[in-house]
Amino acid sequence: MVTLGTAAGPVVRSPRRGIATGVVVDGDLYLVDCGLGVVRQIAETELPVNRLRAVLLTHLHSDHIAELPALLLYNWGTQVGGFGEPFPIIGPGSAGALPEGARPVVAPPAPGTAELVRNLMSAYAYDINVRTHDEARPPLDELVRPTDIALPRGIAAGPRADLAPEMEPFEVYRDDKVRIRASLVHHPPVFPSYGFRIETPHGVVAAGAGRCEGAPAGPAAVRRVNGTPRSSQQDRTALVFRSPALTG
Repeated sequence: MVTLGTAAGPVVRSPRRGIATGVVVDGDLYLVDCGLGVVRQIAETELPVNRLRAVLLTHLHSDHIAELPALLLYNWGTQVGGFGEPFPIIGPGSAGALPEGARPVVAPPAPGTAELVRNLMSAYAYDINVRTHDEARPPLDELVRPTDIALPRGIAAGPRADLAPEMEPFEVYRDDKVRIRASLVHHPPVFPSYGFRIETPHGVVAAGAGRCEGAPAGPAAVRRVNGTPRSSQQDRTALVFRSPALTG
């Protein structure tokens, strides 16, 4: 696991990079969040972005997704040493509504991950179309597969209700290297907000949404996804677990 950045925002307070975590499993890359500076951090740490298998978004606060467009556009195609195989972008679905009392100032008011990515592709349509033609890049829309996380039936949660009721982690992704499970975590007023448990043959990595300024750390939400951590640091976005008891 490589902690690419831990700085919350959206404001630049220090030289620290924005929130993002890379997990490399047998040469394949899984990326959690895309905060400010993640693209350069991936390059400087020489993470294998040409073997990007999945992008996970904990929630849709801007400091966790600000460089998602740059991740896609600066690592698009084997010509630039980037990805050449399809991969999912897995993240929250639509909240369905804004928090109580919030007035929408931009429409649609509460898009999910799939709609976010579609809108990004539309915003950069000219560049994508020209480079596909001029540089023989593979069609970006065929490589990027956005997926909204669907909550299991029976979970009584919502933007104007309990943001993170007690629940068992549920599977959101699986391939030949990892199984990834998710659970709602408390990150008011954002809904949905997820913690991820990335289970590998070598250990377990847990990553989740950072806590809000002034909010309690919420250990119950951490335990729900991860079990009991061996150690933690308040401003970090990921914890590593290597206990055999947690990998089953």
